[in-house]
Amino acid sequence: MNFIKRKLHSLNLFLFKNKITPSQKMGDKLLFLAPAPCVGSFFEKQSVREQFKGYDLAFINFMVLYMQKELFEYKPKYLVFMDPLFYSEIELKTNKVNEKKRLVKEVLEKIDWECYIITSVLAEFGLSNPNVKFIRLSCFMSSYKGGLLPLFKKNWLCLGVNNVIQAAIFFGITFGYKELAILGCTYKAPGMTMKEDGLHILGYDHYYDLNRGERVISNEELERNRGQYMLTISKKSIQSSRIFWDLNSYAKKMNCNVINYSEGSMIDSIKMGKLND
Repeated sequence: MNFIKRKLHSLNLFLFKNKITPSQKMGDKLLFLAPAPCVGSFFEKQSVREQFKGYDLAFINFMVLYMQKELFEYKPKYLVFMDPLFYSEIELKTNKVNEKKRLVKEVLEKIDWECYIITSVLAEFGLSNPNVKFIRLSCFMSSYKGGLLPLFKKNWLCLGVNNVIQAAIFFGITFGYKELAILGCTYKAPGMTMKEDGLHILGYDHYYDLNRGERVISNEELERNRGQYMLTISKKSIQSSRIFWDLNSYAKKMNCNVINYSEGSMIDSIKMGKLND
């Protein structure tokens, strides 16, 4: 019954409450600021900020919560949220508001400039701040095919969302930008090492938190799941690589130039740029 209730709720959001945002031209140049440590170049170096003068700014995911000083200083035009905790299904399953979501909402209610939240058509925030508008991306996904181009261009289909930067790039292309720059997104795999007690997995470095947490999967759990953890990571990596290359094809078709300025990037479908630092 809960499953049926969730699906009906999602259908109501898609058809009536939220609806997909029709595509339109929103600008020419856009810089996505993601939370990897190298994003510090933008905040700490005048030369880098000058390099992206004239670009609209977008903050990615929880930078809004953990970098409030920078948020209110630079007043980005876009905030990109694709974390599952913002989806309605999470609230219905737990029957309570996630604490992290509540804290993000508190920050968003304080925004005093016009900006846009880029998110899924299924996400809910419950905001009352008239300064914050929404651009909602389709929840229907497909790999890139030329015959489906009109559906991608109208935001009726998206190219898949394994991570927030993929949704961000799709938004930028679909909503008319011709120059997309990325800083703070290396998309590296987590560090993993087998030790006597099992598999140790290091968390990711963030600009706002360089203390990497560590998760341990015990030998017993590894044996019980017989490689499922590594298989899942490998499958997701393959799928993500396909999505990035689909975005590459889509960007070329739409005459959109995408450049990654993130130090140590492992995204092979996006060419690298050099910072003026």
